[in-house]
Amino acid sequence: MEDLDISSEELKKMHQLGRGACSIVYQYDENLVIKALNEKGLEMHNEEEFSNLIGIENDTFIFPQSRVKIDGKFQAYTMEYVEGTKLDENIEQIQIQKLKLAIKKVENDLVKLASDKILIKDLNQGSIMWDAQKEDIKIIDTDFFEKNENITEKQCYAANINSFNNILEMELGILNGQETKLSKYLQKNEEYNKLYRKYLISPLNGKNISITELLDKAVEIFENDFEITINNIEQIQEILNERTENITTDEIPLYQSTNTEQNKLDIKQKIIEILRKIPGINKLISKQPKLLPEKTLTAEEINNQNRHNQFVERISDNGKYRNIFLGQPVKSIEIEKAKQKNKEPYAMSDKDKIEQMKNKMDEKSLEEDL
Repeated sequence: MEDLDISSEELKKMHQLGRGACSIVYQYDENLVIKALNEKGLEMHNEEEFSNLIGIENDTFIFPQSRVKIDGKFQAYTMEYVEGTKLDENIEQIQIQKLKLAIKKVENDLVKLASDKILIKDLNQGSIMWDAQKEDIKIIDTDFFEKNENITEKQCYAANINSFNNILEMELGILNGQETKLSKYLQKNEEYNKLYRKYLISPLNGKNISITELLDKAVEIFENDFEITINNIEQIQEILNERTENITTDEIPLYQSTNTEQNKLDIKQKIIEILRKIPGINKLISKQPKLLPEKTLTAEEINNQNRHNQFVERISDNGKYRNIFLGQPVKSIEIEKAKQKNKEPYAMSDKDKIEQMKNKMDEKSLEEDL
């Protein structure tokens, strides 16, 4: 089609269909729209790449048909007029069978797109339309696609189908890891998980599993679980909402501290005990507010502790030799006894040596605890 030449005054009189970050779309006639680029759109415009896209025919992808000069200067282009709504606005209401047929048609048209070596560069939810009259999916905003002769058709198709599927998974609410009730429910099903993994891995082997197989499996799961015929995604959402509303407070699990948290508490307590053995630190710790919550003991732990205390009482002659059994080094006790009686042990009469020995034993004890 030849270039179209119009004035800015004529453009202003046309019905405005939409406005984006890079352009404004006007209805030119019954079958054509004019997409006028603003300053940002013109900055991003690549004339060479754009020229490779003009006139490409594809039932799903709506490509530019001709350039448009506004006041004698290129600033827009014409495209086929698509009467419809954004797919994400009504995908839940579309019958599953009709949606599957529309997706299959897109997949076939993606094969044609790959034969033209055209890569999708900027696909988003706003670019995917649903034509209710024709019951088809249409993809607009193709002016920033790219013709690339340096890739194979297989590579081109794999990249494009991945872009399309990611958007579709998100709109359906079945994207793995997506915080939707549907995604969470399906991920609990082992059969679905197995199929989903295969669906993700298959492109690496040069094969592709259609997203329609995921839809079929999702429908099968809900029909089996709830003994109902599923017609659309909205029906599944209603089931999940009712299921959530019917959960009573008795069914909500109460939070319980984990073994990991108890282990962290044990480690902190161990550190405090080690620090207490360092001269001067014990007094500092004792003056501070409580650093740790008391460890909660189980009935079994309390019983074991009591039995241990009874054992220590018995073998320490009712406490006479208690310190020996509570972990204090025996040599340190002997030194203290000798000092009290003013009878220091042989070869330890030098006070400096005694202090060095005590420090050495304290350090050894600390290393053993660590």
